[in-house]
Amino acid sequence: MTTPGMTQSISLAASPKIAHWLAFPDRHNVIAQTGKVELGQGIRLALRQIVADELGFDLLFAQF
Repeated sequence: MTTPGMTQSISLAASPKIAHWLAFPDRHNVIAQTGKVELGQGIRLALRQIVADELGFDLLFAQF
């Protein structure tokens, strides 16, 4: 879903289902896949923080 005046990203348009982005191997873990590349800008940590916050998960045990 997009807000009026905003366009949908190519990645989201190609894979609109949440199952394409998130997996829950057990009740204490989540796997988030983005298809984006880490080039030293900290995007992996930022995405972990966003996912953990939105889903109510504890970031303390996130693996890098």
